[in-house]
Amino acid sequence: MDPVLILGAGLILWSFAMRKRFPASPVEDKTPITSTFKPPHRPTHNGVDFGAPWGAPCYSIGPGRVSKVHHADDNASGMHVVVVGIGEWAGYAWSYSHLSRIDVQTADLLAPGDVVGAVGNTGHVMSNLPEDAPHRGAHLHFVIMAMPGWTAIDPLPLLP
Repeated sequence: MDPVLILGAGLILWSFAMRKRFPASPVEDKTPITSTFKPPHRPTHNGVDFGAPWGAPCYSIGPGRVSKVHHADDNASGMHVVVVGIGEWAGYAWSYSHLSRIDVQTADLLAPGDVVGAVGNTGHVMSNLPEDAPHRGAHLHFVIMAMPGWTAIDPLPLLP
């Protein structure tokens, strides 16, 4: 069943079933997913991890404005970018974490497919896991958030 945000006594604000998919993927097609949204063994995992190689490009999934660029590797997300949707995608924001390189600046306008940065392993990438663990090395942690409230939602139903 598609998630629905409900306000008050049954007033539906939006349903993901009523929205079409974003026009672009955050990584190259066929990039493996190494962790899904809130799997049973990681219920606080608020996004999807794509196991792309270190340095692979990350793309804007839709039209948006860069609202945050964090170049330091001093937090769980490491180097990361947050984009707020514009036009028909207003009401959504999306983020790219653990980047090795950032190619945008705050307030930049992005079109679908524009390069945001590159996959990396900055921040907390669970380096204490065994060598063959899927979250140990380079990957893109990708999150889509619904407004208001910046609530993380499963990105996969909205991606091409």
